[in-house]
Amino acid sequence: MTTRQQAAARRASEECARLYVELNSTDLPVAEVAERVGVAERTFYRYFPRKRDTIRPLLDSMTEEIAVSLRGSGDTPIEQALTLAFATTFGGDREEQSRRLFPLILRDSEVYAALLQAVHESEPLLRPAIAERLNVSADSVQARAAAAIFISAVLAALEAMTTAGADPFTTFSSFISAASDDPLRPR
Repeated sequence: MTTRQQAAARRASEECARLYVELNSTDLPVAEVAERVGVAERTFYRYFPRKRDTIRPLLDSMTEEIAVSLRGSGDTPIEQALTLAFATTFGGDREEQSRRLFPLILRDSEVYAALLQAVHESEPLLRPAIAERLNVSADSVQARAAAAIFISAVLAALEAMTTAGADPFTTFSSFISAASDDPLRPR
């Protein structure tokens, strides 16, 4: 896809997310989604070959936002930088949408699979930003481990919010803090 088409797909993905939240469901026919999003069905299929792909550009842009936040965090300790990146990406103006959208995603196995794929594929994209903050190589074990911890914390926070109604920001922060306390060492 060209840059212009990617931007259009991202806008359509954001509209799909708003529609899912508005209707409180991801179980909608493609024709209805395309019509309500304002995209011809043929164009819709060009952007999103499968329904599960409708959230992918949105998730990818969130990954980009996280990387930008980490790179812009200056001398902030890494734990705080990761927590701020999570809060900036899933909170603020997006908090209500996050609280309503991610339960829908986690309940729809097809869309949840797209989330898991996006999360898995975000690790190498986030690793350079995390490595910069740690002052290590992006290919180092430390950078890989830190990116994996971050990704696990994101999933844990979203799942806790969805299944237990927990505050995702507190859960995320607790997860990052526990990971920093060397959880593999017996106490």
